[in-house]
Formats: sequence, structure tokens, C-alpha cells
Amino acid sequence: MIRNGKAALDSGNFARAVCEFQQAWQFAPENVEGQSRAVAHYLQAGDLNGAVQLGTKAVQHWPNDSQLQHWLGLDYFKSGRNTEALQTLNSKWLSS
Repeated sequence: MIRNGKAALDSGNFARAVCEFQQAWQFAPENVEGQSRAVAHYLQAGDLNGAVQLGTKAVQHWPNDSQLQHWLGLDYFKSGRNTEALQTLNSKWLSS
């Protein structure tokens, strides 16, 4: 599903990409690598709300994963939520 989502992104089909990423989250919620990629791809698709929502859930589930914290911080920054971005990115460096 992540691969299908990436292919959909590459072809410019953002709606299909988001659908694939949502299915991947539901199908394999314990796959941290897949969730990290999904958060990054939501951001690439321009779905900032989806990226923040998925990133927040993922960071709550894996609070010590610095890659997820990085993506969530970037999602917050791109959304204009700079205070939350700094908090998230600072916690990334504190947990590393």
C-alpha cells in the first residue's frame, strides 16, 4: 500500500495516494517505517492536515522515534504552527 501510495504521488494522483496511506495505517499500525513514510508522503502530497494527524498519532505511539518527530515537526512548520514545530523538533534532539 505504501508502494502504491508512492506510485500515486509520482503520477500526481494525490487523492489516491492519501487513500493508500490511510489503508496502510489501518492495515499495519505497528509498522513504524511504513508510518514514517506515510507521514512524509502526506506532506509531499500537500495534505498538511493529514500529515499532522497521522504524524501526531504515530509520535504518540512511538514517542522515541526521531524520524517520526522530524516529519511531524516539519508538518507543523509547513502548517505555520511554528511553536509546535519547535517543541516537536526540540523533543527529537532531547530523545536522541
